Amino acid sequence: MSAQVSNVHSLATIHPTATVDPSARVSAGVLIGHGVTIGAHVRIGQDTIVRPGATVHEHAQVGREAEIGARAIVGPEAEVRMQVRVREDAQLGIGVIVGKRARVGPGSRIEDDAIMAARAGIWNGVVVGRGATIGPRAVVGSEAVIGPNAKIGVLVRVESLAVVGEGARIGRKAVIGEGVRIEKGAVVRNGELVKARTGPRAGGPPPNSPEPIRTQEAFGRRRS
Repeated sequence: MSAQVSNVHSLATIHPTATVDPSARVSAGVLIGHGVTIGAHVRIGQDTIVRPGATVHEHAQVGREAEIGARAIVGPEAEVRMQVRVREDAQLGIGVIVGKRARVGPGSRIEDDAIMAARAGIWNGVVVGRGATIGPRAVVGSEAVIGPNAKIGVLVRVESLAVVGEGARIGRKAVIGEGVRIEKGAVVRNGELVKARTGPRAGGPPPNSPEPIRTQEAFGRRRS
């Protein structure tokens, strides 16, 4: 560990190669792996695991019994609540909130100020745009794109490779089929099943080639 840290509980385990800011608070039972970086004023809850190479940026909070996967990035001021699983290479932007028992799949990206509600899940390679909301128990399939400020309702299923456009609204228990494109600003009613393409792609980059967050550029300074 790169510095003496007074806010680490005696029952926490920190790999000697990890870097933990002295102002960070690390609770009992926490396991911090090889090469992890924990920023200033971060809080890590009891029995949480931060796997090798992960980065938790300043002022972020990680709840108890959570898991931050290898090489994952948790952005400044993000909040990862209890029993969340953030898998390897996933990226959470500034101010993101991930609710209790939610799941973030490998290589997925959740952009600034987006919200995942409790027990929601996104699979691998998903992009969730800035300010978007994923409702409770909603599921988003692999390599889907949820556009900026889109709203995904309770128990919605968005299947693999689908694209939900910027500002679109998907009602409770709706299903968006595999590869379907929902136009910018469109409204899908509660319980509706959408199988046909509804227009040109909207709301984000191609689902198989998301632009990665570049840590130094995105997180090098706090938002004004």
